[in-house]
Amino acid sequence: IGIYDDDLEIITLDRGEFDAAVNSGELWFVNFYSPRCSHCHELAPTWREFAKEMDGVIRIGAVNCGDNRMLCRIKGINSYPSLYVFKTGMQPVKYYGDRSKESLKNFAMQYVTSTVTELWAGNFVNAIETSFASGVGWLITFCAERGDCLSYQTRLKLAGMLEGLVNVGWMDCGTQGELCDNLDISSSTTAYFPPGATINNKEKGGVLFINSLDAREIYQEVMQHLPDFEIISAASLEDRLAHHRWLLFFQFGESDKSNVQEFKKLKFLLKDEHIQVGKFDCLSSPTICNKLYVYQPCLAVFKGKGTGDYEIHHGKKILYDIVGFAKESVNSHVITLGPQNFPDKEKEPWLVDFFAPWCPPCRALLPELRKASKHLYGQLKFGTLDCTVHEGLCNMVSCR
Repeated sequence: IGIYDDDLEIITLDRGEFDAAVNSGELWFVNFYSPRCSHCHELAPTWREFAKEMDGVIRIGAVNCGDNRMLCRIKGINSYPSLYVFKTGMQPVKYYGDRSKESLKNFAMQYVTSTVTELWAGNFVNAIETSFASGVGWLITFCAERGDCLSYQTRLKLAGMLEGLVNVGWMDCGTQGELCDNLDISSSTTAYFPPGATINNKEKGGVLFINSLDAREIYQEVMQHLPDFEIISAASLEDRLAHHRWLLFFQFGESDKSNVQEFKKLKFLLKDEHIQVGKFDCLSSPTICNKLYVYQPCLAVFKGKGTGDYEIHHGKKILYDIVGFAKESVNSHVITLGPQNFPDKEKEPWLVDFFAPWCPPCRALLPELRKASKHLYGQLKFGTLDCTVHEGLCNMVSCR
């Protein structure tokens, strides 16, 4: 049994999901450990406290090298516990400091690249207008003589948690008295200004005033305030999917609200891959979902060629797993097969993976198949067939 298997804030990674996680664009701090090592058990209470404090700012991971010897060998782990920071585009960095929560926090925060802007009369209007024009709002804490504003550490944490979604700033009303008066701010306060909010002392249309001083609570309040994904209509679906790459959430009526706030980060994390994110309600057009063999809530990547070229996500419904899947899928050449496109009469060679989504080895093979489809592009075609949906086709080729 792994040390961190039951911890909510610590994500236990195995070989199949490690690369997708650390390449998701988020910042990861990973603890490589062995269940037999006494120092690993000694570190565990501190690692848990550290994970709770940093939750949302960076991803805290753990790899059980007892179960994942090959992964730990590939990563050059030769002593336990070994702690490494991972970020896309950066070499992994090993932590050599002492194992106190404070030291771990100081080390990790060096790699949080998001910034907190000090706002004043000279930059306020331009900063707000530029940000609003690109559809990004501001979370601003105003520090006055009376009341409490957010601490430096809390501001920095929120900038990390809301990176790409909301800008974080602060204003010193002691030196910017006139500006704070114009904004009708007389005591310390924190507010979220969504794009297009009116900012003057007469009215503050759409502005969300926040009473909490806790980073996690503020993050949740702001995330709830951010707009949900666009719902694509049945009439425009084919056209939209033919002109752009999409990650689509298929739902049947009301969507599941768990994880929904966290998923709002997908737009930012998939921006570099030019993947748009939206929703489609199968109750609005059962015909379309039946044609795609979608019978329950799921998410799928469409590769910019209409409804013909897509892949359904069969992994964990967690942010990093979805990001990894979407990035892999849009760049691979794996086709989802069904009766309409099954290659039984084609002259070209095909490698078809007959699989069942409930089978762990089948799920583990899918990322490898995507990699192979890139290496062998032009020589071999790749497809997947879900035997839980297309039982007849699987029986035809004796796959049970």
